[in-house]
Amino acid sequence: MKRSTCILAALIATVCIAPTANPAQAQRPQSGLNLTEFDRLFNEPPRVEVNVRGSLLRLVVEAARDEDPALAQMLSRLEAVQVRTYNLGAENRSAVEREASRMGGELGRRGWERVVRVRDHNDNVDIFMSESNDVISGLVVMVLSGNEATFVNIVGEIDPAEVGMIGRKFNIGSISNGLHYQPDRTE
Repeated sequence: MKRSTCILAALIATVCIAPTANPAQAQRPQSGLNLTEFDRLFNEPPRVEVNVRGSLLRLVVEAARDEDPALAQMLSRLEAVQVRTYNLGAENRSAVEREASRMGGELGRRGWERVVRVRDHNDNVDIFMSESNDVISGLVVMVLSGNEATFVNIVGEIDPAEVGMIGRKFNIGSISNGLHYQPDRTE
């Protein structure tokens, strides 16, 4: 649960600082990260893996249209949703931290803005945002918390207030219940 609280706190912070704009002004978003690059740092496959894009994303939009028109509208503005959650051990934590830092630097060089950075006890949270014409066009979340590492890459026109809907639709507990950061001091 602590991983969820880290991600949720970071996304709330993003919602608070995100600009509001005319969605029609958005340009084609940048792609964020290739989350498969993290696979080589772990001895086992991710515990959670979500890869929804292209025709599969359009299928999800159409399936949601009757049940939840607001969700369908929000998803129709996205190009991709990717999530990876891995077991994180002491033996690979340093390597994962270095890779997350390297990827964050790469995002910065490509014009992404780091909007959240948390370093608290055993929790590292970084959120990067790409913006085009005052519209969020990409969001990357990297969380190392306790014995889990979670990476989220959302590409497309994003209303931060709607991020929780993405979590609920794809059963991603880490981003579905709002964000409340409370570091776990029991570790």
